[in-house]
Amino acid sequence: AGGLRARATECVGLCALALGADSFRPLAANACAAAVAGLGSIGKDGKDSEVAEYTYGFAAHMAALYKEQLDAQFVHALLPHALAACAADEVVEQGGDGEGGGDGGDEEGDVQYGLHSGVLDEKSSAVHTVGRLCKHCAPQLGAAGA
Repeated sequence: AGGLRARATECVGLCALALGADSFRPLAANACAAAVAGLGSIGKDGKDSEVAEYTYGFAAHMAALYKEQLDAQFVHALLPHALAACAADEVVEQGGDGEGGGDGGDEEGDVQYGLHSGVLDEKSSAVHTVGRLCKHCAPQLGAAGA
């Protein structure tokens, strides 16, 4: 279900770009609320990082489309998630289990590292979105109490 939600969010953002700001405006509030709700459903274990990745892409489209007119509440609801994604560690440390792969090179207690590519994709999208928000929505970033 996460992949479907991710792609649907992406599709809504692309439709907004195709329709233009004025034509999409009646749908914008509901679309932004649904996007933020999707971020709230993501687990702390990085599950559904694809949903976050495409939600940030949606937000970047909204920032480019609406610029200073983008709802400040949406910006402030999204920004903590995006900043947390930017700070996420995409490198996963896994303790060695002493069961070497047969090459004799793995010692018990060795630390192995892996790259969580889903988190890396999410982080990339979040960084892009934060950049778009800074470029197009500077007044909303400073709006108090939004």
